[in-house]
Amino acid sequence: MASTSAWYGFVPFSVAKKDDPTLAKGQTKVDTSGSGGMSIDCFRKVYDADGKLIWNDDFKSVYSMVPEVLLVGTKAPKPTASPTPSSSSSGSASPTPKATSTAIH
Repeated sequence: MASTSAWYGFVPFSVAKKDDPTLAKGQTKVDTSGSGGMSIDCFRKVYDADGKLIWNDDFKSVYSMVPEVLLVGTKAPKPTASPTPSSSSSGSASPTPKATSTAIH
């Protein structure tokens, strides 16, 4: 026969931040999910075929908190190249003709 207590001693997981030069600055990504810690008491009794108690065991199981690892981007954005002005050496620029409309009545 085995039984347990209710869970107790909850410890929320912490977050450890780690710089990542492969992620863009300001971007984040969870590398390892965190898990909260907790404890539980376990009770175990073992009986022989005649019903005599031959083993009585009580113990506590402790599950340690595992921190979440959050990657934080540090890669600077690539500078955008400014367009180079094109020089036209055709000599003269011809004006664009303007559209005119004629009303028919």
